[in-house]
Amino acid sequence: MMILLKGPDGLRRVPEGVPYRKLPGEVVIGSEQDRLEADLNNALSEHNIPMGDFVEKAFKLLPEAIRPKHCSKCEKRKQVLNLIRENGVLDTLQKLREIK
Repeated sequence: MMILLKGPDGLRRVPEGVPYRKLPGEVVIGSEQDRLEADLNNALSEHNIPMGDFVEKAFKLLPEAIRPKHCSKCEKRKQVLNLIRENGVLDTLQKLREIK
């Protein structure tokens, strides 16, 4: 994970756990994870569609010959992805890994 700093020269990323000094005019704006979550939430909120539903619709656009068949695991993944706003990205990824 990276720490994000914003300054006059733009964004700077520093690996978490690595010592750093803020340059003149820099402020810590959070972690890269925070930013990714915020970007994802903004994109989903703009269209008011849960992530799992979005992924399901995207797969339905694939040609039938290469589209995976919908199954109980797909439905579980969809339900987990639909809760990404409440659970956060890391927790969601962990729950997706647990689906077997």
